[in-house]
Amino acid sequence: MPEREIISTKQSASLAKDVFKITSSEKSLIQDLKDTAQANNLDCLSAPALGAFKKITVLRERQDEDFIVMINPVIIDGFGEKVILESDSLKNEDKFRLLAEMILVEYQNEFSENVQRMFTDYSSYYIQVEVGEFENESP
Repeated sequence: MPEREIISTKQSASLAKDVFKITSSEKSLIQDLKDTAQANNLDCLSAPALGAFKKITVLRERQDEDFIVMINPVIIDGFGEKVILESDSLKNEDKFRLLAEMILVEYQNEFSENVQRMFTDYSSYYIQVEVGEFENESP
């Protein structure tokens, strides 16, 4: 499938709704997320970035791996602390975020299976930012 234009702002992510059933529409969106992330060399991309207000995120931990599909992700617990410096070149400002080094996330995969999984390092960071934006509580 062709890649789609990335259009969202952080505000649109807070409009995302839970997914209760994985239909052909969600399957198509998941493929679009994977294709768009791949084409733009992104490790993480969520549905609101493509204008679809659903809590679906794809994450790739390594360039040579397939994407992990997370539907309705929820951070169950976090362990350790890590301060991250983020630069916003558009606003010409830097800010610090305090994030957990390791997180336990519960989500549904594209096969409607419930999954609990630990994530660390940058995967943990990406998920904390994406899930925070869904809840309008980005760290």
